[in-house]
Amino acid sequence: MKVKRVKQAKRIIAFYQQNFGLRQPYQVLIDGSFAYAALKAKINIIEQLPKYLGGEVQCLTTRCAGIELRLLGSAGNGALQIIKQYDERRCGHTVAKAQPTPDCITSLIGEENRHHYIVATQDMDLRKRLRQIAGVPLLLITHNTIMLEKPAEASMHAADRVVESKLAGSVAEQQFVRRLKAGEEPAASGTTMKRKHRKGPNPMSCLKKKPRLTTMTEAGRASSKAPLEKKKRVRRRRKGVEQATPSGASD
Repeated sequence: MKVKRVKQAKRIIAFYQQNFGLRQPYQVLIDGSFAYAALKAKINIIEQLPKYLGGEVQCLTTRCAGIELRLLGSAGNGALQIIKQYDERRCGHTVAKAQPTPDCITSLIGEENRHHYIVATQDMDLRKRLRQIAGVPLLLITHNTIMLEKPAEASMHAADRVVESKLAGSVAEQQFVRRLKAGEEPAASGTTMKRKHRKGPNPMSCLKKKPRLTTMTEAGRASSKAPLEKKKRVRRRRKGVEQATPSGASD
């Protein structure tokens, strides 16, 4: 797989991701014509698609595509065996009222491609229809390789409108900021915004400090720190027995 082809696919995928919300796992709708071309070119779709698209891929098909291949008989057996490996996306068409594959896939895509499908088809009529719908990536097999088509004009115009809306929003925000800096009042709207003003000092820090009072306990603590005088003891002898009496006592 050539590096240039993979880089080009990454740019196209990034375009759909940024403008239309394409995300992994990529849901690829595969019809019988694409499966037949892959069989002829000996391409393993399940193995090659994740490498080419650079992410996880979920291969899908429809009931109408399988019915169409069965009607071809032996010519469609190989392609039928390939799409039987894929999950069947419910298209709402019964076996009795099966639609041609282009009509079936177009109805699944809808007007906006809300489910973000990537369509893999060799059908020229179907690709022409899907190019008119914005945000539909198209895969085809050419020169025995899988290729991702460049975005169609409908997708490019839709992406331009998305960019213009984003730019308009950013310009409005810039003007709003300029008005606030200039001191103008913002335009009336459903929500009111409060302007920030300089706050005054903390009222708790403005309180006068209370004078320090000396209490009796502090005075008592100070006096208790002074050393105490020890009383002198005087020894007296009385009948051979020493007795200790405090000084100043009478004999």
